[in-house]
Amino acid sequence: MRNTTNARKGLREDSRKSCATQSRKGFIFTLLVLMIIVFMIIEIGIYFRTYELRQESEPNKIRTQVISEVAGQFTKDKLTHVISIPVYTALYNLTTDAADPNKVPAYDSNLSALTNVTWALAWNGTRIDLNGLRRMPENSTLSFWDSRMKQTVASMGMGLETSYSGISLAQVDPWTMQLNVSVSFNLTDPVSTARISNAVVPISINTSIVGFEDPMIARKLGITKNIIPALAAPNVRLAASGDKGRGWFYGEPVTVLDASEVTYDYSNKKMIMVTQDISIAIRYANIYGAVVVVGPQPNVNFLEINVPIIFVGNLSISDPIFASPFLFVSDNDTAVTDTGASAYHRIYDMSALRSYAECGTYAAHKQFGYSFIARLTNSAILDPTGDMGIETTIGGLLSWVSNPSYSSVDHAYLSSATGTRVMGLPGCNDKVSCGITSGSPIPMKLDPAHASAYGVPDILKCSGLRCG
Repeated sequence: MRNTTNARKGLREDSRKSCATQSRKGFIFTLLVLMIIVFMIIEIGIYFRTYELRQESEPNKIRTQVISEVAGQFTKDKLTHVISIPVYTALYNLTTDAADPNKVPAYDSNLSALTNVTWALAWNGTRIDLNGLRRMPENSTLSFWDSRMKQTVASMGMGLETSYSGISLAQVDPWTMQLNVSVSFNLTDPVSTARISNAVVPISINTSIVGFEDPMIARKLGITKNIIPALAAPNVRLAASGDKGRGWFYGEPVTVLDASEVTYDYSNKKMIMVTQDISIAIRYANIYGAVVVVGPQPNVNFLEINVPIIFVGNLSISDPIFASPFLFVSDNDTAVTDTGASAYHRIYDMSALRSYAECGTYAAHKQFGYSFIARLTNSAILDPTGDMGIETTIGGLLSWVSNPSYSSVDHAYLSSATGTRVMGLPGCNDKVSCGITSGSPIPMKLDPAHASAYGVPDILKCSGLRCG
């Protein structure tokens, strides 16, 4: 009985010890759980606070990005691209108006006035010197772009202020006008602290005048000509000197090596036969306009040849000069002469000067010609710096050129400079280029100053029957 009682007491004691141990473990577990929950609450609080901070900072980040994007539209490259379009249109319209005798420019000889007129036309599309005459659509003007930029920025709750100053207009080379302007802008945001203040971007807009109508020629002569630069300087080049010859001729060469290459056509009389065989020359020269005999040749009689002829012993039939039209000239038109004290036999490359004369293109010529600004402003003065002058030739029918004795160079003609005919320069022989529908153009003439400037030697100047 006692043993049983003792056993029960032991079980109760063990039970109390086990419960105490479990109770301590439960408390520690509960404490750990509470600690974890507290840390979780703190972490969640930190997370939500971080989220709130991000929410608060995100608008500033977006607005700063918007300001950066707007400022990107005011870089030098972007502004140059934007402003160049209305400036080109303004200058083009001013040139077209200046070519109209009913719209004599009010900025005559006044570069400052021309600058103001040009800028006003680019800015709002109207001629301030012609009672606000609109010459450009409103949506093509600089002010339209400027107002749209301000509206876009304002729709985002920001402010944009712009100003344009230091505006000047100049000619920087014979073919280029330059407008200079400084663009200032302020970009503000009432919500954030981001802003751009007093930013200044100086830009230069270069506008090519190539393709513009020449207003001076239109006003003074009633001729429509577009300014197209010549492919090369209009100079005469001495290509070769011959040994003997007679007369002169300009034409396109045709190479003849043997009789099988001879053709029979009326167009032959405009051609120069080039051969290295004297027997071919003697037999067939008269069906061509002229003949050139190249290479060493025996001293033989060639009285049978009745067209202009030149012998050039130091050239071959494949010489580059014979690839395109050329001029040859000798000192005597009736008798063959050898080279001597006063005798000469020369071949000239006239291609650049003829192209300039026939096509009516323009050449840049220092110390000569009217600058584009002078042509635009109806100014009679020559380019004051001597570096911007351009000139062209005028040709056409006698009814066009009322004084055919004058030089064919435009400003020389307008100043009544007397001209002389030049071998190889018949004038504008392209009726389409000259606007001629019937009749023949008058011969081209050069005044002494331009004959010298273009490299035309005195032996190419002619008059009367010598000109052909």
